[in-house]
Parts: sequence; structure tokens; C-alpha cells
Amino acid sequence: MRGPWLWCRYYFSCKISAIRLFWSRIFVTCDVIIKTFRVSMRDIDLNGHVHNSVYLDYFEDAVVEQLRAFNLIPLFRPATAGVSYHVKKSEATYHLPLAVDDIVTPKVMLEKLGNSSLTFAIELQRNNETVICASGKLVWVCVDLDDHKPRPIPEATRQQLIACFQPDGA
Repeated sequence: MRGPWLWCRYYFSCKISAIRLFWSRIFVTCDVIIKTFRVSMRDIDLNGHVHNSVYLDYFEDAVVEQLRAFNLIPLFRPATAGVSYHVKKSEATYHLPLAVDDIVTPKVMLEKLGNSSLTFAIELQRNNETVICASGKLVWVCVDLDDHKPRPIPEATRQQLIACFQPDGA
């Protein structure tokens, strides 16, 4: 069930997270929890902006934070899920540079849910602007723990992903 009850559940979990993660701000919009972060000096290259490779870290951190916000992390831990997920492909498109001390708001969407793979689309916005600074995709593949060969995403995981990432009425 989505709507006000789901919002309340995530709102209160955000409050708890906000206490634990005092250095970040948490927003609740449309049943999606967005955790902002601040660009650190260690991420800056000699040109004075975020190094290209760091964006991939930002993308993966954003996906993991979104999974955590939806309480889906146990479905992606090998010890509790019985499967593992490997990054098959990552891509980044740079639109505008991010600099030290910028506040970045990531947006994570589940673009595709295949038989054994899932594709996340990520957008990064700076300082609450509507302009996208970087966009990217991460493709994860579900693999067997023993032989590391692709296998179908477990049905429970599939249903939770659909429930959390799909808007009402989709």
C-alpha cells in the first residue's frame, strides 16, 4: 500500500537516519527518500572540479542509499539473499562540473528490471538546482554464489523493487 502510510513510515525512518547521519540532509518527496551529500576536497582533481572517476562512486553510493532508504539492503547482501550482484556496466555523462563544497542531490530510478539484470539510472543535481550536472547508469547482474554465473533475480527481490521504484498506478 502506497500513500500516506508509506510516507509516514519512510518519514520516521528518515528522522532516525537524520540523527545517525547528522552531516547530511534528508528530503522526503513522492515516497522517495533523497539523501544529499557535500563534495569533499578529496574528490577534486587538478582542474578544480570533481574527478571523472569519482562520479561512478557517487552513482553507486546513490543507488545503495536508495536501497537502504527502501529497506532493501538485505535483499542484496549475499549472506541474506543467497545470491550476489556484480556490476556489469557503468556509464557516466558529464553535463556541468561539480566543485568542492557543492551540495549534490542524487535521483535514482530503476530503468530496467530484466531476468537476471537490473539497470539503475542516476542523475546528480547541484545545490537544489534543476539542472543535471551528471547522469549515468549502472547495470547489476544477479549471479549464483557458487559458480558466479548469471541467474534469475529472486522473485521476492523483483517484487520489492517493483513496489518501491514504480510510481502509483504504473
